[in-house]
Amino acid sequence: MKIALRAGLVAAGLLSSSAVAMADPRNTSGFTAGDINQHSTNQAGVLNGGTIYGNGHVGTGASATISATGAVASVSGTNIEVKGPKIDVNVESIKQNAKNDNASVTNNGGSIDTTNAGLAKGTLKGAGASVSISAAGAVANVGVANINSSGVNIKIGDIHQRATNEDSAISNTGENITVGNIKGTGASASINASGAVASISVSNINTPMGSVKLGDISQHATNKGYNSTVTNSGTITLGNLSGMGASASISAVGAAAVVSFSNIGTARH
Repeated sequence: MKIALRAGLVAAGLLSSSAVAMADPRNTSGFTAGDINQHSTNQAGVLNGGTIYGNGHVGTGASATISATGAVASVSGTNIEVKGPKIDVNVESIKQNAKNDNASVTNNGGSIDTTNAGLAKGTLKGAGASVSISAAGAVANVGVANINSSGVNIKIGDIHQRATNEDSAISNTGENITVGNIKGTGASASINASGAVASISVSNINTPMGSVKLGDISQHATNKGYNSTVTNSGTITLGNLSGMGASASISAVGAAAVVSFSNIGTARH
């Protein structure tokens, strides 16, 4: 049995989160909730200058992450190598409000290097494996990820999200990611800087598609005010990029409202 291994250095102002993670083939229970209401506000600076070193392959669903975030409201579910009947996720409604106010968020000089023993030893070879560095002001997120699993049937009522970054600079300064070849299905290396993000995502990797039923969706993402600049000066060094749906990306975003569905190596049953 392959189990996801995760390494992370996280600096966060205020976090409101509901998360379900399954990495056991015998665990096929579902998730049921009524109304979920989340409010997260940060008014203090956030700084992260962490470093992660490794000398081996990054396996299925594994991740190495350095992040600095002002305010987060998040509902997430992750299934890795979970077999059996499809899992049912039922939520009445979700309301999220995340605000980062007059508080800078900075990743300063952090790095992730999986290649201490050479590029050939730092490969992202597992499905859904990832290495990432991120800085964000305010994030409202609902996400379900399924990797090498039997799939999920999702039913969620109305979703209302509001993310606001105000009078707050967001920056990745001098960040570096060094990995070997990226050849796992859906594997990724990324460096991201974002002011305000409201997102809903469903991702299936090597997993049969289940049903997805959502109610009304309302998203508001705002990046505004004095000195609310978003800066990213990161660098990614890698070998070959060959996995199905694999990616390497560097981005800087002021405000984003996103609904996304992703299926990679997926059969519809």
